[in-house]
Amino acid sequence: DAAFNMVVIADRAGRIEWTNRAFTEVTGYTREEAQGMRPGDLLRSGIHDSSFYDSMWETISSGKVWHSEITNRKKDGTHYPEAMTITPIKDEDNRITHFIAIKRDLTEEKAREENHMRAQRLESIGFLAGGIAHDLNNALAPILMSVDLLRRDDLSTEDREEILESIQLSAKRGAAMVSQILDFARGV
Repeated sequence: DAAFNMVVIADRAGRIEWTNRAFTEVTGYTREEAQGMRPGDLLRSGIHDSSFYDSMWETISSGKVWHSEITNRKKDGTHYPEAMTITPIKDEDNRITHFIAIKRDLTEEKAREENHMRAQRLESIGFLAGGIAHDLNNALAPILMSVDLLRRDDLSTEDREEILESIQLSAKRGAAMVSQILDFARGV
């Protein structure tokens, strides 16, 4: 009863006979409310399809241990992720008499993972922004330098055309980068 993880003991038909205190604390169901019920009647979230539960039942009914992550529903209707292991308990004739489920609430662990992923995304965006700024600076530098050159009176027509060609090429490179950034932002 003092275990940190939730413990549920069910009979051969899958009806709950006993739960520990952690089960009540996480799910909101008292031991008395859970007794005689099937876990799916109390906790099924509607997220997993029937084949998920059929596979679970087939595995444990054949005497094998089943383990997976699952999303369940608390008494108040909120969903929570959990890691669950169901072990069949057998008698001396090797017949299944009970199932014991050890369940661990993953809510805090998933929140930490999400925060870590968010921090990694922000770091990646920072690197991406630095690279974009550098590339745009490289595209804009020839344009800015060319403006001063074009103001000079001693340039030949040929030199002016070459400078204008350089400005046009740099402007197109910059526009292409902006287009790629917009495509990336739209998920293309």
